[in-house]
Amino acid sequence: MEDKMIGIGSEQYPSLVSSLKANFKNGITRPIQFRKGQLNNMLRMLDDHENDFVQALKQDLNKSRMEAVCMEVEFCRNSIRGAIADIDSWAVDEHVEKNLVTLLDTTFIRREPLGLVLVMGAWNYPLQLTILPAIGAIAAGNCVVIKTSEVAPATANILEKIFPQFMDDRCYKVLQGGIPETTG
Repeated sequence: MEDKMIGIGSEQYPSLVSSLKANFKNGITRPIQFRKGQLNNMLRMLDDHENDFVQALKQDLNKSRMEAVCMEVEFCRNSIRGAIADIDSWAVDEHVEKNLVTLLDTTFIRREPLGLVLVMGAWNYPLQLTILPAIGAIAAGNCVVIKTSEVAPATANILEKIFPQFMDDRCYKVLQGGIPETTG
């Protein structure tokens, strides 16, 4: 197993990060409809490539079809469906109780995306533990870099190959690498 980044070299990380941050600042990921569209695209990716993921999980971890579908693919699908159903309520300002200091103010909590999120995938559930945090980050309106687990190379290869076919490449990237890439 090689410890090198597939697709881009580490010298390109700064420009990748700058590009994703600029796209976030341009507001691409902020509209709720964009977020829902991207989550629907991710759902379609899981539907269209279920067998590819099952085969990769078999190759990486010798997972049975039932475990791969139930605990990885369908688990992610359900999380996406839940996020799509709840995203409108998550984006609404939450009015909070006033106190002596804020008596004359309108007080509320407004949830805002942070910008760029790094998701580092795990080896034991390489689809579920990679996609679930990305779902939350996308639903929140962030750009996302997914670093797949080098211990599950078949799953990582599938994600790197098909993710850009379904997700907006200006905002979401999948990278592979090992210890040197994640400790520098």
